[in-house]
Amino acid sequence: MPLIQSSIAHTSGIPLGGIGTGSVEIRPDGLFHEWQIFNMGAWSPRTPEGVRTEDLVHPEDLVFVLRAATLDGDVQVRYLALRESLHDLYTAGWARSVHAIQFEGTFPIARLYYVDDTLPVQVVAEAFSPFIPLDSRASGTPGFVVRFLIQNVSNAPVDVSIAGVLRNLVGIGQNARSARNTLSPITPPPGISPSLCAAARSAISPAAIARSIAPCSSGETALG
Repeated sequence: MPLIQSSIAHTSGIPLGGIGTGSVEIRPDGLFHEWQIFNMGAWSPRTPEGVRTEDLVHPEDLVFVLRAATLDGDVQVRYLALRESLHDLYTAGWARSVHAIQFEGTFPIARLYYVDDTLPVQVVAEAFSPFIPLDSRASGTPGFVVRFLIQNVSNAPVDVSIAGVLRNLVGIGQNARSARNTLSPITPPPGISPSLCAAARSAISPAAIARSIAPCSSGETALG
């Protein structure tokens, strides 16, 4: 078992995100916290469901994974993060976190040095957002960059790949809102195609229906 050095978990890091566009905070655990990009939560009380105190996005919702394979067939997979909840012993026991992370935060850049002596490569990540004096357009870019620097420290070629895994955030926090233009099952009268009834239902206005023939059930009109 490797030597384990434990320390207090830090609750702050470097914010990433353009000026006025919201931010995400990268911390020494290698994960992204404080997702303030959805106009929701404690910082935005005028939301459909009111003030929220819980996190809509969790640190584990975005994680980078390293795969290193040598010519002799040895393949290693590492989470570039330090979080116990990432580990799944029963379905992905071959994937585990790196041993440690050295975090260097100097706004607007955060550098993370991933420490793991069992890997044939050394990996450094640089995370930043454009922050250019006198250039408000570039400094207001709604996003951030993560650049990985990889060095082979072995005596043989190594095949390396890094994948980012992000939870699907579409529609997050909008449970109180209902979708528009939804279609419900209808039973058209004989001789009328169901697809024609659906087309008529999704029309923007009656004027958009150039031709109409027999009505469908529930007052729908089918196209001729």
